[in-house]
Amino acid sequence: MNDVKIFEDLEVWKRGCNLAVDVHVALAESKDFALRGQMERSSLSIPSNIAEGAERDSTPEYIKFLRYSKGSCGELRTQLYVADRVRQRLGAPPLAGSREMIQETRIISKMLQSLINSLKRRLTQPTPEPPTSSTDHRSPITRHQPLSTHHFRPIKKITATHSKCTAL
Repeated sequence: MNDVKIFEDLEVWKRGCNLAVDVHVALAESKDFALRGQMERSSLSIPSNIAEGAERDSTPEYIKFLRYSKGSCGELRTQLYVADRVRQRLGAPPLAGSREMIQETRIISKMLQSLINSLKRRLTQPTPEPPTSSTDHRSPITRHQPLSTHHFRPIKKITATHSKCTAL
């Protein structure tokens, strides 16, 4: 996880994208538009929620979106089972690759849970104290205080007037 800088580096995101492509290809000729559309949406939701969570600015939000993604895995797995049963009752062959896609949802779900657990552990671990330099003579209290706001320029309010923006 330490080597991951962007969500595109995550193996679970890559597998989710591949699964979404597999679902779309398998359903390309399906005439059951309601189930097809729902399966396409849930399959797209898996990697999309991973990406959206990764782009959020907090670990708790990231975890929340990973849980949504995990829920979409269960949703898609259920829809794959239903699609197979419908096809069986209609005397049609099973959906191409459905067993493999069902297995892939299980794998992705486990990967997501591992990522969630890892992120949760990070939240509960205390932040290590940075090493102090022998030349740093400030007290520990002032050494770790955040910068005060006087180090930054005030933000100018911008308003739009017709096609021009002016600073107030």
